Amino acid sequence: MLQVYSILPSSGMVSTKSAVLASTPLFQRHSTALPWTDRIKLSYDRARAISRLYDLEMNDVLTVSEKYWAFQRDPIHLMDGAAGTLLTIHYNLCLGTISMFPEGKAELVKKLLAFEISGQYCLTELGHGLDAIHLETTATLLETGELEINTPTEAAAKFMPPTTPSGIPCVAVVFARLIVNGVDKGIKPILVPLHDGREMYPGVTSNISPIVLQQDIRGASIAEGDILGISIRFAIDLIMGRVSAPASLYPEDILFQHESSILAELREIVRSAGRAHGREAIDRLILPRCQELIRAVGDRLAVEAARQRNVDPLVVDLYIASVVKEDGAWFSEHGGISQETQRRMEREAVEALYPRLRSLLDRLEIAEYVTAPIVSDERWKSSFEARSRTDSAVVEARL
Repeated sequence: MLQVYSILPSSGMVSTKSAVLASTPLFQRHSTALPWTDRIKLSYDRARAISRLYDLEMNDVLTVSEKYWAFQRDPIHLMDGAAGTLLTIHYNLCLGTISMFPEGKAELVKKLLAFEISGQYCLTELGHGLDAIHLETTATLLETGELEINTPTEAAAKFMPPTTPSGIPCVAVVFARLIVNGVDKGIKPILVPLHDGREMYPGVTSNISPIVLQQDIRGASIAEGDILGISIRFAIDLIMGRVSAPASLYPEDILFQHESSILAELREIVRSAGRAHGREAIDRLILPRCQELIRAVGDRLAVEAARQRNVDPLVVDLYIASVVKEDGAWFSEHGGISQETQRRMEREAVEALYPRLRSLLDRLEIAEYVTAPIVSDERWKSSFEARSRTDSAVVEARL
């Protein structure tokens, strides 16, 4: 039996056709006060509408075409985080995997591309996240030629949020150890139907877990490996010289000096520890600083890219000031930028940018995608008046 754990989903530069869709009642409706079942249905309806709008083909996914990039960068995904998550898993992970092995799957691919079937991706297990190489789910080849998928322990249960029945059939790319004649042939991706939109298929169970990630954005970031998880492997490879970051376009820039200094310091720690204590030194002294190194590399690359693309210098200045503030001790000790100078950098950058903030935001052309009432007095008043009024007894409080 395959067991899956689920979390209920929470909820030019821009495609003009997307802007029209964003202005429709489907996307302008506020969902926070809706029951969970209605919120889920709304997110799936929105995901389906976005999918049909772009009408992607398998080749778009396989080659990461311009059309696919436009789909990925469309701000309409920000209007419903759950819908955006559904589409990311559906296209990037599920269809992204299937596109490399399309033989015999034409009908399934057709329905997935039309979002008539929701595609999921079951790799992570309750007991195996970053160490997915040790996952326990098995797929045993039977004499009939069929595969028997099994979750042998509780820790082997797959962990994927949108896997419960939600009105649309669901199929998943499930990673499992292929067992043939008792021999482990390694981890393989296997297509497994999970449910028909109403009920889980026989042999498949889905348990709804607490919605803890809704309150913890950092937890969601860690779960996706956005920074912390990826940083560990990448940073170690940088330190050990297995890979190298792109050469700097501005070698004298303070951000490149910051990156180079951190990398040199960490390499010296590993060298000084020697072979006898190398692993211990990495675990104790290097791992806690992996994210620091990767952020330094990323900050430097971001600023260089912004300059190459002629991003407004005032925006770049504010970004640099925020980077300096993030690691103020280093910039004070090694960069010669005192704490007072750091504060002045940030203050002057904000004061210079603020008067132009409205015009810069207008250039993003995302007004149709903003539904928050607080963005203007008019919207706030309209939202407040639209709320239902509830009569209540007058309560008198005295001190």
